[in-house]
Amino acid sequence: MSKTTCGLLFDSSVLFDIQNASIFGYVSIFPHKLLVTDIILSNELETIEATTLLNFGFQSVQLNPEEMSALQSYRICYNALSIGDLSCLVYAENNNNIMIVAGDRDLRALALQKHIRVHGSLWILDELIEHGIMPTPKAVTALELMLEHGARLPKHECDMRLRIWNG
Repeated sequence: MSKTTCGLLFDSSVLFDIQNASIFGYVSIFPHKLLVTDIILSNELETIEATTLLNFGFQSVQLNPEEMSALQSYRICYNALSIGDLSCLVYAENNNNIMIVAGDRDLRALALQKHIRVHGSLWILDELIEHGIMPTPKAVTALELMLEHGARLPKHECDMRLRIWNG
């Protein structure tokens, strides 16, 4: 399956969900470019090695000087967001065809306010099933593992998926 031109830019919380569910192998064949900012790669992934992400096909993206300047300005306005989250926002704002994949509620809300497409861990599972990459029983296990590891996902949406996926 070839990669499409849409880039999925991941925040750290979704990367931790993917790690906790042991599904990097599935995500690596997703039909999109897998992106992570160098700021997240070097500063926010205590339990995920950068080489792991790169080996699974993730590409590190850097903010240019103008984007770094915007990030610094955003730090003042949006102090509830981490520098990594802001790096996702600024990169997606300034580069075409980028979708943020994030778990952080504040980042998701701000991205939507700025008309940036944004999804989360549940969408990743849905899409992996939809594209025939992951069998439904594996998605059930993956979601259960995410929840066991403390993923902050909407309970009603998780319950609905588990009901549907378990038949």
